Amino acid sequence: MTDERIKMNDDKRSAFSKPPRLDPDEAMRASSGPPERIYRPAPADPSNLPGKIKVDLSTSLENFLLGAVGVAAFVALLLYVQGTFGGKKSPPNPELLKYVPLAIGFMAGALACWFGTDNFYVISVPNRKLLYHFKLFFMVKISPAADFEEIAAIGVTGVRHTHKGNVWWKYKICAVKNNGEFIDLSDEADPDKIGWLNDRAEGMAAVVGCLFARGAEWSKLAFEGGNTGLRVMSFEPENPLSFAESVKELRRIRLSLTFFVVVTLIIVSFCVMMYMLLTPPM
Repeated sequence: MTDERIKMNDDKRSAFSKPPRLDPDEAMRASSGPPERIYRPAPADPSNLPGKIKVDLSTSLENFLLGAVGVAAFVALLLYVQGTFGGKKSPPNPELLKYVPLAIGFMAGALACWFGTDNFYVISVPNRKLLYHFKLFFMVKISPAADFEEIAAIGVTGVRHTHKGNVWWKYKICAVKNNGEFIDLSDEADPDKIGWLNDRAEGMAAVVGCLFARGAEWSKLAFEGGNTGLRVMSFEPENPLSFAESVKELRRIRLSLTFFVVVTLIIVSFCVMMYMLLTPPM
């Protein structure tokens, strides 16, 4: 009798069931299911789930701020080298050194904004919603991204990259809404992480109660609507190449007024810096 009760309790554990001490974001497990590429996994038991499940990833704003830090650092180094040592065909120009603190200040500002930014998605189980959490310093905004009923499927899709004739694939988790909109729910990962991504995506689909689309190498999700709907498109291997240092694509995020304000301030500051740099001293 005891063994039967244990088995019944084990059967109730869902894709997101977790021991009490584990972080909800680390407790995602795949639900068992048939081997089809697209299917509906066994639903998760709400009693075994936390109220909110964090889905963290790097957003476009965070990537942009890191890029601004790199550009400002490069400009500061270039100004220092040109002002101190000069170029191959030009003597040192000490006037350029006075702009180095400006570039460093711009870099420090962008870095501070990056540290003050914390953007991620939240799966709200009681409210049956996918929420987007935006934070920049003390500004916090939580907005709905989709109701569970609006999500047709969650799965793993491939992203094809090319560079100078070389082709490689990265993979990520995404939610597909009924209207065909894709919402990224993870960063891009190498092919050896496909299994982990599938387990995690299947757990999310079990909680949301939607279809799950299993990803595989050289394949991606497509949503064409109508009678076609969601399907997995497979491709033949095409010069597969590991390119771990590739630049990640900017991801779609829920744009807000704060996002536009921050980007505008950064662009304006950069333009002012370049204007001061290119304007000859009086």
